[in-house]
Amino acid sequence: MLRRFLKKAFLRFLYYAPFDLGGKFMRSKFKATLPDEEFSKIVFKVAETRVELEKAFKLLQEIYVESGLTSRVYDEQRIQKFNLLPTTNVFIAMYEGEVIATMSHILDSDFGLPMDNYVDLSEIRSRRGRVAEISGLCVKKGWRSKSQGVFMVLALYSHKYSYEILGIRHFCMLTNYSAKVFYNKIFFAEAIDSKKVSYDGNKNAEGYPQVLDMDNLISKLKTHYTNPILERNLALVWSAFPWKKQCQFKTDGLPLIVSPLVEREQGELVEKMKTQIGTELNELEKVHLDNVYHLDEFKKEISLHGKKMASMRKQPRYLVNMKIKFLVGKNILAAQILDISFSGFSVFFEDSQEVRDKIIGNLTTNSGVSIKVKGSLVWKNQKKAAYKIDYIEEDKWLDFIESIEKAYDDAEKLDEIA
Repeated sequence: MLRRFLKKAFLRFLYYAPFDLGGKFMRSKFKATLPDEEFSKIVFKVAETRVELEKAFKLLQEIYVESGLTSRVYDEQRIQKFNLLPTTNVFIAMYEGEVIATMSHILDSDFGLPMDNYVDLSEIRSRRGRVAEISGLCVKKGWRSKSQGVFMVLALYSHKYSYEILGIRHFCMLTNYSAKVFYNKIFFAEAIDSKKVSYDGNKNAEGYPQVLDMDNLISKLKTHYTNPILERNLALVWSAFPWKKQCQFKTDGLPLIVSPLVEREQGELVEKMKTQIGTELNELEKVHLDNVYHLDEFKKEISLHGKKMASMRKQPRYLVNMKIKFLVGKNILAAQILDISFSGFSVFFEDSQEVRDKIIGNLTTNSGVSIKVKGSLVWKNQKKAAYKIDYIEEDKWLDFIESIEKAYDDAEKLDEIA
């Protein structure tokens, strides 16, 4: 009891100490475990197969039951409705075929985020870039004492993947007090609300809401980490990333947020999960779920700009991570493309004042191809806006769209073969 009290008092001192004394102390103690004979055998990746996903969900359920964090103690796997979405990435650490740690990044969608039930996230959504929630984090017993070589690498890998490949800028999370201090002092996360909240209908499941701004993190790394030794300097670790050979990154060259390769067995897992938690889905969520797995059909679409009404989709829409540079007066500004179709695209601007009725600019693909485009505003909501294409460099645009469609066609053929 005394030990717990002293630990909590020390954590509070680290969090509230003036002049960032707590942060300076914790950052001076930072040390990453570099690959060695044992840790170099661990593979970090996005779960892709049914087996990998089920192993991750079973581990998560095991840890939640063990910690008293769930009332659903008889479930074989811990599954949320957000796991049904292909925009939820389940990151795993595997050692000799066994999942020893997992963490999920849930991309904001028409489902919203789990934290919406407890915290107002409207201010976070009004910021620049995509928003996701960190969820389902656990490390298997026996590996927790080695967390610097497992959890730390998994956290860095998943954030690097989501930031650089998926274009996610803001990560929301609910953590215990110890993790709150860690994320604040090591990664410069900010509190969304000073009060802790209970979740999952369980008084033992309590957390402090925070948001991690990746642009803010990267801007502060070089000024707050100055140790010249690689493993003692998070700035050097982030840029050098010595675990590259152990980590799987997306290599197809396409800017897609959702992989076109949804294996048949993974589709069967989705159907299995739907039967387990289908009662948690409302009608609009069922429509949205139908859309993301049937891009080639005319489906009802729930607008991303906040309306509850559904409209008819005219063409397949693909979530992407791309840039557009455009003219405002004599200034060239940049914004993030959120999704594209053959005849339109939606954009996230730095400032709501940058939204224009007409836009003239250059889209940039992952391969560096620049495509001139002119568009007319269809709708806007604060910093988000959608445009229909009035003019575009047709040959380049057709080649680009066809490369995406081909990826889906190839995936469908592989699915049929399977």
